Amino acid sequence: MFQDVLRIIKAEYMRVRHRMFFYIVPLTALLFVILPILRAYHFAITLHTRSWVGYPGSLPPPGLGEDLSTLLYWFKWGNLPTASGAGLLAGLGIVLFLYVGAVWFGDDLSCGAIKQSAILRVKFRHITWGKVLALMLYTAGTIIFVVAGAVLMTVFLPEVPGRELRSFLHLTLWRNLFLYIAMAFLWTFFAAAITVMTRSMPTSMAASTLWVMAERELLENGQSGWQLFMAKVTPWSTCQSLLASVYDRFSWMENAPNWITWVTTPPYTKTLENGDMTPYLLSFSLLLILLLVYLLAALMVVVRGYYWRGKE
Repeated sequence: MFQDVLRIIKAEYMRVRHRMFFYIVPLTALLFVILPILRAYHFAITLHTRSWVGYPGSLPPPGLGEDLSTLLYWFKWGNLPTASGAGLLAGLGIVLFLYVGAVWFGDDLSCGAIKQSAILRVKFRHITWGKVLALMLYTAGTIIFVVAGAVLMTVFLPEVPGRELRSFLHLTLWRNLFLYIAMAFLWTFFAAAITVMTRSMPTSMAASTLWVMAERELLENGQSGWQLFMAKVTPWSTCQSLLASVYDRFSWMENAPNWITWVTTPPYTKTLENGDMTPYLLSFSLLLILLLVYLLAALMVVVRGYYWRGKE
């Protein structure tokens, strides 16, 4: 069985490596992270050297003349993987993983390859899990590629503090990396599940993207009790809360040093409650449980749905 699954994984990569998304998605994800880093680095140097020029009468920005070890706090190798991974998943990076999940299974459903695979029957379950594992490896590889690319880029930026290899030995760094991979799995399988159930890649992309937009809109403007409850437990807000929680100094709150020039601030970590903006973070352990439940549910829908489509 193990060898069968390995052969299927290899066949999957032989199939998708000729598709443009196989290369474009990781490179686009890296750009989503690198561009903010470069802008923040340039701004930090401007503050440090006091070369900032503002409009007449404008106040100088916080951190003017500060030391680079403070201004580039999140550029340190012990912090950069945490910030870069969250920077991808707190923004448009989610759409990339939704697309990957939709296209990975959409090809089989559109061209009829699933019917040919289903003829094997005994091997079909191996084929299903092989496709799932291949998708997981690609998704995890994309996250690792982005984090590694961000770290490698700082090698070519002078005066970046904290470039020490021993920084990668911190357990918190690896915990956060595995957490980001799990979140990427969630959105990939979320779109894949819709693709399998609807037999349509465009429908899957539209539905999954609209889900995220609708959830964000609901949580941003909701005021009723049930909306506040949903703000704590729905998939998108669970991921946003986890992204906020991984910052041990809670840099997304008001007491953050304003002179840290680059930090990923999950855009929606608060909701309106009794007229006040209130954080809707649950405990970290409960957030992890919710993430695991959503991930397993999406995975089971993909596996069972693909198997069901094959039996049809």
